[in-house]
Amino acid sequence: QKEENVNTICGLRMIMVQHVASE
Repeated sequence: QKEENVNTICGLRMIMVQHVASE
């Protein structure tokens, strides 16, 4: 479960980075 949690955080971070870059 720890790996899934880290993967989710990584995905969320990528989305945040893309959102900031888009803005």
